[in-house]
Amino acid sequence: MHVLSCEDLSLIPRIHHISCHLSQGEMVALIGPNGAGKSTLLKLIAGVIQPTSGAISIAGENGRKLTAKKRAQILGYLPQQTVIDVGYSVADVVAMGFYARLRHGFADELDAILEKTGLGSLRDRDIRSLSGGERQRVLLGKVLAQDAPLLLLDEPVTGLDVRYQVELLELSKALVAEGKTILVTLHDLEQVVRYATRVMVIHEGLLVAQGDPLQVLTDQLMEKVFGVRVSSFPDPVTGHPRLSMVSMSV
Repeated sequence: MHVLSCEDLSLIPRIHHISCHLSQGEMVALIGPNGAGKSTLLKLIAGVIQPTSGAISIAGENGRKLTAKKRAQILGYLPQQTVIDVGYSVADVVAMGFYARLRHGFADELDAILEKTGLGSLRDRDIRSLSGGERQRVLLGKVLAQDAPLLLLDEPVTGLDVRYQVELLELSKALVAEGKTILVTLHDLEQVVRYATRVMVIHEGLLVAQGDPLQVLTDQLMEKVFGVRVSSFPDPVTGHPRLSMVSMSV
């Protein structure tokens, strides 16, 4: 059984006939130029907006018929922006992620999540006093508290400094190793190559390619979708694949 299945999903005029399937233990990067439909697709899967047509299945459940509580048990969604204008503490916001779980007594788990997200020293701070990057980590902690099998992360590293970008992606990699499934939008293609087990490319509302990152991110496709020339090479220090990109306008 797939953790996520989208069949012929459309939201006219922004998304057109997208079909995709995610299995347990995958970290799938969703990429494409600005306005391609990445965030719209995540919102459709998360139930924030409803499709014009098509079907969504999440952990075997009909995604269009889920109650809010059931959805929170099987899907964690981190949007690009969340406005919080109430003086909740960092610990309060992260603890909100526990509300759909079926037991009580999360103190130890809360502490562990705060440490994982680098928020231990900020636990009593008013979330309104935090920087944008710090707030993003708090909201990620809230998503992790849900302990859902499927995580949708919309540009989670935006606004984070380099250290926390790496730590968040390494944490995502560890969650996948534990059996979570992650669909994440990323702009840095080197991060896609380094961390994603698979990539899906959206262009003008259409899913135009998907598969292994190094096989999908070809010179021809990148020229069509992003207007850049690309080639891969091994990092001389780590040995991991890296990408060289040159704008077509250069």
